[in-house]
Amino acid sequence: MAECAVIVSGNIHDQAKVDSYKNVAGAIMKKYGAVMPPQTFNVSEIIAGEVSPSFMLKIEFSEKENAMAAFNDPEYKAVISARDEGFGDLSIFMIE
Repeated sequence: MAECAVIVSGNIHDQAKVDSYKNVAGAIMKKYGAVMPPQTFNVSEIIAGEVSPSFMLKIEFSEKENAMAAFNDPEYKAVISARDEGFGDLSIFMIE
């Protein structure tokens, strides 16, 4: 079982940008020990709140430091613009 996980929620606005981002980001997450592929969930109903994501991902890591290193990796930072252009209402949370 993972010591921590990253939860990602949002909507896809530009599939080509998302695909470009995922090609790089997935390899980086794996480099830092993420369990791949991530668990994927479709959001079927919003019960409360102001955001309306269509999906949620759970990316498990053995250590919080590995997760933080993945998101701070220079290669990951280089694809953040594709991430932000490809997704809407994006939120990324660390849980322990």
